[in-house]
Amino acid sequence: MNQETFNLWYVLFQIVTAVAAIFFAVWQTMINNRLKKLQDYIALNFTPSGSQTGPQILIYNVGKQNLYLHKFEAGTTSHSFDKPRLLAVGGSEKNHYAFPVQVFQVNKELDIKLYLTDESNEKYVSSGAYIFDTLVIQQQIDQIPEGTTPPAQLQIAQKNAIQLRAWTYKIKKFNWSL
Repeated sequence: MNQETFNLWYVLFQIVTAVAAIFFAVWQTMINNRLKKLQDYIALNFTPSGSQTGPQILIYNVGKQNLYLHKFEAGTTSHSFDKPRLLAVGGSEKNHYAFPVQVFQVNKELDIKLYLTDESNEKYVSSGAYIFDTLVIQQQIDQIPEGTTPPAQLQIAQKNAIQLRAWTYKIKKFNWSL
């Protein structure tokens, strides 16, 4: 093998190595960006609650980024904040935001929309729903007076109650304006 052939193969090998290194760098950058997105996800949880002032929905931030609540719409109730409310990461029992809901119609699903931003000022809309369900609570009456024979069929008392349920659908990036 002469010097010219050796130099040609050497240059070709260097070009192939450079192309492979560039391909690997691009591929690794794509993987790192995907992992960063997974690491910095945002997520909310809606939990129904009752209080002395009436039914309410608690919002917990169960994601990995602090979020700021600018406005909420729940059924026919809507409220915008002059200064956004912080929904801190953690989702603990003491770290939530509560907003009241009113019983307008039983067994009818009502929409919830939250207008949010994150630390980078990315805008999001979180959607969900809530419903007041009618529950029938049945209770067997066990008290039979002494000295009497129990009836052939035990009596059952029924009560109607209303239960609040709430859930989230999805959080989407959305360039909203208030």
